[in-house]
Amino acid sequence: MPTLTGKEKRKLRAKGQRLTAMCSLGKTGLTDAVIAQIDALLARHKLIKIRLADEQGAARTEAATRIADATQSALVGVVGKTVLLFREKTEEKKGKGARS
Repeated sequence: MPTLTGKEKRKLRAKGQRLTAMCSLGKTGLTDAVIAQIDALLARHKLIKIRLADEQGAARTEAATRIADATQSALVGVVGKTVLLFREKTEEKKGKGARS
């Protein structure tokens, strides 16, 4: 799991305010399918916002930590029912118009 400095987290939280939640955890909780969906979202976007519907109090932070560990991402922050995750893109894909 990558580590972020306080300054990096602050910048990412500022960017995350404008994002809408891309994934929601409901009554079924944290399943393999949800982890796969979050992993796919992180592959396309560096920074994603997730909504935790049924988790309460400390369970939210615990669930956010489990998601970050399972997806090899950094937990930027947990505010209320919202989780912000960041993962650096590992490989650059060249488009049709890319020059080498």
